[in-house]
Amino acid sequence: MTGALSTSDRGHRPTTVLLVDDDEPLRTAVRLMLEEQGFFVVGEAAEPSRALDLARERRPDVALVDFRLYGSDGIALANSLKEEAPTLRVIMFTAFGENALAADAARAGITDILVKGCPPQLIAETIRMAAGRSR
Repeated sequence: MTGALSTSDRGHRPTTVLLVDDDEPLRTAVRLMLEEQGFFVVGEAAEPSRALDLARERRPDVALVDFRLYGSDGIALANSLKEEAPTLRVIMFTAFGENALAADAARAGITDILVKGCPPQLIAETIRMAAGRSR
């Protein structure tokens, strides 16, 4: 497993996160930032099939999913993840600020959309809110 277990969110178990992005250096940077914020990253995946396997095995609270994955897209993966684990909160992580993405994301049951490069505090607070653990 990935991540350092720490307590957060007023004594509750840490929010668990699955990272899905085909850019390994970006995944590493986001994982390190999330761990610093008190989250527990239960897995990382570059491709949808691995993400689905990890979601089944590790039951994360939140999945942070890239919009554009090699050979696939995050919307299709979000649909599959929500079918597999209806209570999973999916946050789309994208370099694209397209308005059409918001409509597609809403139809797929995506909780929120974050633009890559946004402040780490915004990422952390969005994940906390998605998991129902707002500070």
